[in-house]
Amino acid sequence: MSWEKTLSRLPAVLTRGALLAVVDQDYPDVPWAAELRQIIGRHSRSTSYDPQFSLSDALAARGLLEITGRLATEPVPFRQRVPDYAEQFHSTSSLARAWMSAAEAAAFRQAVTDAVAPHATDGIVTVPVVAQLAWGRITAS
Repeated sequence: MSWEKTLSRLPAVLTRGALLAVVDQDYPDVPWAAELRQIIGRHSRSTSYDPQFSLSDALAARGLLEITGRLATEPVPFRQRVPDYAEQFHSTSSLARAWMSAAEAAAFRQAVTDAVAPHATDGIVTVPVVAQLAWGRITAS
């Protein structure tokens, strides 16, 4: 979506003084993080892949959002089958199956599976999930 276009339309449908909340998710402290970053970097269609990307910070840097607060939840353990963990990355725009050949998609999933499987128990991996919230005033005009 065009951030400028989208955010410039929101104030008309928000109540006076309303704040926009942006929710990101993070998976801190997974032992396979470094290997996963390399795998994603090899397969991502985003030429500027940045594992530290924050939508709220990007909106603020463009002058579209004045951040007035932040909060991160405590990690919540999420248990998932290793193949399902690998598959979920295809739901992102830069790793969507539509942008990959069948062979590349299979190679991507296999690489993720190989990185995560040693940390699984009976084929189940536990991932700590953190929600990161930022809220503020829309400054796009």
